[in-house]
Amino acid sequence: MSREPIFCEVAAPREHKGSKFSREAIWLTWSKSFRAFVAELESAGELNRRVTMKNIRGCAPYSTTYHPDKDPRKATYWPLLLDFAKSLDDWRISDKMILFRDMFPAALDSRKMRVLFSLLRVAVTEIYGDQRASLSAPVTPERKDLGFPLHADLFLSSKLWLIFDDVPDDKSGASLFMSRQNLLHLLKKQPKFPVSALKDVRQLMCGKVSRDSFDKLFRILHGGANEWSDELSLSLQKAAMKIRLRRGEGYLMDDRRWLHGRDAATRPVAAWRFHRLTFGPIEI
Repeated sequence: MSREPIFCEVAAPREHKGSKFSREAIWLTWSKSFRAFVAELESAGELNRRVTMKNIRGCAPYSTTYHPDKDPRKATYWPLLLDFAKSLDDWRISDKMILFRDMFPAALDSRKMRVLFSLLRVAVTEIYGDQRASLSAPVTPERKDLGFPLHADLFLSSKLWLIFDDVPDDKSGASLFMSRQNLLHLLKKQPKFPVSALKDVRQLMCGKVSRDSFDKLFRILHGGANEWSDELSLSLQKAAMKIRLRRGEGYLMDDRRWLHGRDAATRPVAAWRFHRLTFGPIEI
């Protein structure tokens, strides 16, 4: 673990203590030292900067990331930012889900959180010496939120960190989760699901990902032309674990060990729906 930890462990929010999924998860929030660092960045105006869109070669078809308009490697705060990024990258991710709470302290709003994620991305790519090692990928806006079935993003890096922002304050839009183990077990029990497709899913979820493979897995699980799609969709919906995460809450997981998705929400999907960072070593 880095000398300066970016997170600290906390109790689950009262609203989630009745959830079995919540009780079995690890709950984290920003550490005291990182909150102080963010407050210093905000006071110096570093979080008021613009972010731009940048395409990262080798990450197609989903290669777009937010990128700060000023190179943080030349800033006086760079050594400490790099230290916190190492803490993030070193954080132990196991089969247990990691959940977050209270991630919007006074020094952060939506725009400043976007800048912060873009800064952390630059630091992570510096650690690996590879621009593909981290993406702060933008959200695709939707006029109507129809939900998103269980899937794995399958970026080149396997760690997925997401903090919710512009989410409805009602009970809609719950997050869905399923472990890789439960997915493979469920697929084996599907009478129409072919052995060849099961082999492909196992390879995508357990093997090395040589290119962004979201589309391939999604077509296997949810492609409308598949004879098994309707029956499998019902089975996945029934077996999914659910938790409705609010603004400032989120999760960190191994994208190869977990599938995630969401129920339909009453509010359109805005560009501020959540802040996302994928990161980790590139194994190809």
